[in-house]
Amino acid sequence: MTQQDILDFLKRYQPKWFNSNEIAEALRLSKTSVNNCLKRMRKHSEVKERTVRIHSINRLGVRNNRGVLFFSFKRF
Repeated sequence: MTQQDILDFLKRYQPKWFNSNEIAEALRLSKTSVNNCLKRMRKHSEVKERTVRIHSINRLGVRNNRGVLFFSFKRF
C-alpha cells in the first residue's frame, strides 16, 4: 500500500519535486520504507527523479558536495 500512497501524494502535488525525507514526513511513514519503495519505483520507471548537487562546508571547514535525489509524479 505504501507505493500507492507515495504515487497518490506525488500526483496530488505535481509538478512539485520532493526528496524522500519530505515524502516520509508528509505521509507519516518511516524513511526506510519510503526509500525502499522509491528504489523499486525508480527501477520500474514509475516516478521521475533528478539529482541536485548540494554544496556545503561542515564545521571543520571541509567542503561537501553531495547529490540529493528529488522525485515527482511521472505521467503514463
